[in-house]
Amino acid sequence: MPALPYDLKALEPIISEKQLSLHYLKHHQAYVDGANAALEEIASAHKVGVAAEMRYLPEELVFNVAGNILHSLYWHSMAPEGEGGELQGSLAEVLYRDFDDLKTFRDEFSRTAVSLQGSGWVALTYDPVLAQLLITKIQIHQNGLYPMLPLVLVLDVWEHAYYLDYENRRKEYVQNWWRLVNWRELEERFEKIKNQLAS
Repeated sequence: MPALPYDLKALEPIISEKQLSLHYLKHHQAYVDGANAALEEIASAHKVGVAAEMRYLPEELVFNVAGNILHSLYWHSMAPEGEGGELQGSLAEVLYRDFDDLKTFRDEFSRTAVSLQGSGWVALTYDPVLAQLLITKIQIHQNGLYPMLPLVLVLDVWEHAYYLDYENRRKEYVQNWWRLVNWRELEERFEKIKNQLAS
């Protein structure tokens, strides 16, 4: 389990300690445990040559690893209210170019999150071919995830991310979540993405 970059009370009142504890300690932990269990089963199946068991294990592994990746990015996409800085640097330049302004981007990202049918994630990705930021939906963890497009920002809209605090009011959760976005972290993440693509 990756460590949280803040304590369990740090995101209150937007995300309560109870909500964050359940999400991080139970749901995220379940993905880590699931990935480790799948790795152990794959290793055992290889040793004894049980090909039949291999049919589901790679899918199980990828689902859980993707869940761990997304949650890890999600925790670091947030900071206690007022501590995440402002959008600036090269991320600001590209975002303003692709979405005109921050409000337009936030509105489009929020609409995508609220309108996502069922559970899933919304992500701001960077397409190196188009050299453009794109908003995408990830409805099943392993679909639309690495190595397809690098992820700059992710928002968890599975019900387990907000239901204790907001019940079925996803729109309110999404609106409040913007107060937690860690723009400094996202700028560093975007710079790393650009440097990796350039090398």
